[in-house]
Parts: sequence; structure tokens; C-alpha cells
Amino acid sequence: MLEAIRLLSVVAVIMFVVAIFVPKYIPQYTRQKKIGIVISAVFVFLLSSAIIIYDGKPETKSASTAPVYKQQPVSPSPSPLSVMFASPGEATASSTPAPTPKLPSVGEKATVGKFDLTINGLKTAAEFRGETTEGQFVIVTVSITNNDSDPRDISSNMFKLSDGDGKTYGTFDGIFFTRQGETEDLVYETVNPGLTRKRIVVFETPKDISGLRLSIADGVALKATTTIDYSLE
Repeated sequence: MLEAIRLLSVVAVIMFVVAIFVPKYIPQYTRQKKIGIVISAVFVFLLSSAIIIYDGKPETKSASTAPVYKQQPVSPSPSPLSVMFASPGEATASSTPAPTPKLPSVGEKATVGKFDLTINGLKTAAEFRGETTEGQFVIVTVSITNNDSDPRDISSNMFKLSDGDGKTYGTFDGIFFTRQGETEDLVYETVNPGLTRKRIVVFETPKDISGLRLSIADGVALKATTTIDYSLE
């Protein structure tokens, strides 16, 4: 379209030049021919101008070709009347929250990562191996088995104690001296594949706390990727 417009414009200019200048050098041209050429040049010029103006107008699309976006249907919330007149089974299914998974407790075996765990015992005391506290010591006995094909490190830092108020307690870092026949305290050691260590982990907490949970990680420091919770109630 643009090339045609340019061609018409050039033709109009040529015709106009011919009408003006050629009669001066060619006597056979009459006044009528000159007027005809001028009129033709003007017509071609107006035609090319009209085409340019029409081509520059923006295209308008009909309403029928525009895309239609429909809102996705939303499931309506049950009305109070539908809940009121629902059957007992339907009302229970819609209003009862999902049950909380049961946590392992003392004496039960659990697995976290490559370790098998068992909390063998739990007790509280105001004194432990010569150390005293204004609160209490929470003393946990745990068995840890390495199920990996490589040696794995274990540490007291794998264990965190929390109460029902959301407070968290780290392991006690006091110096204990294990006497003959007693279970050793867990500090930091390496366990080879297939072997089990029975160790004691101690926490110093305020008295009369409740809702105790013990979180155990599946490794030390950067090796820890997940945890498991034990209920100590």
C-alpha cells in the first residue's frame, strides 16, 4: 500500500510538471490539454492523499471478536440453614478439624533420617551428679542406632526441649562425671553403621512446666535436615 501511494504521488508530480513546462517548448499543446493534465494531476494527488488518510486510521474491532474472560466458578460457602438442616454425618464431616498426628512417647521407637530412636526413660531432679539448680533438671535417657552405611556424628545439640507455652530449652552444659555402671552423658561422638549408643541428655528448666516435647534432629549442624518430636507427658 505504501509503495502504491508513493507511485501515485510521483505520477501526480510528473503530470503537473508536464502541464506547466512542456507547452512552452512544444507549440502543439493546446490550452485544453494543459488544463486536462493539471486536473488529472490534482485528481491523482487528491487520491493519494485520501489513501494516506484512510490508511492512517486505526482499525476498530467489533465487539464480537474481543476475548471474553470468564470468572472461574467459586464453590459457595455453606449457608447457616444448610448446616442447620444437614444430616448428622454431613455436619460432623464439615465442622470437625483434621486430627493431630499422634507423637511417639517414652518407650516407643521412632525414626528420623538415618537414626532409630527410643526414649528409654524420663525423670526430673533438683540435683544431678553433684550439680544443683534453682529450677529442675529434666533427665532423658535415649538410645540412638545408626542405620546409615557410613559413620554418623551425634551430639547433645541434636536435642531441644519445649513446653506448652512455646518456650525452648537447650541441653545443660555443666560438667558431669559418669561413675562406673552409669549411662554416659551425650556430648559429641561418632557412631559406626549398625551400632547403638545409649546416652543421657540433660536440660535445666524452671519448675512446674508442662506440655513437654523433645525435638530430635537427624544430624549435627549442617547434617541436620529434619526433626522428630517426642511427647514427654
